[in-house]
Amino acid sequence: MHISTLQMQYGISFENISKSLANFNANNHLGSFNNGNSANWLISHITATRQIPLMFAGQETIWKPEQIQRWGREPAPLVAAEAIDWQQLLGDLETSGNMLMGFLATANEETLAIETPVGKIGSALAFLVTHEHHHSGQLAYLASAIKSQE
Repeated sequence: MHISTLQMQYGISFENISKSLANFNANNHLGSFNNGNSANWLISHITATRQIPLMFAGQETIWKPEQIQRWGREPAPLVAAEAIDWQQLLGDLETSGNMLMGFLATANEETLAIETPVGKIGSALAFLVTHEHHHSGQLAYLASAIKSQE
């Protein structure tokens, strides 16, 4: 996948997530629908997975590796005490997006060809943007369900 395509795909994902986030706040971000993931878990997971290719490329990340790992593939938190503060999380989401887009703005084909434990960085980014679209769809569905219950 070309860098410009990755930038476009991530841009679309950021826009979709932003639209859905308008339906969540400090009072409802832990709610779920049909035992699915909460908005807090989804945004934590997206924020974590955005940082994985940055880590592989030797770039700075906003979260420590153990926090990235915690939210990488773990199930949704069962208690509110495990959730990340909503306002902090929204800031981290924005920062992770800016860092990822900054990385893509300076990347070249050689950068995307760097081998990592999961394959080339370019391939990881292509997979992760599709993965992010999946979760942005979950977030939109959850936003619709939460809105209809209010």
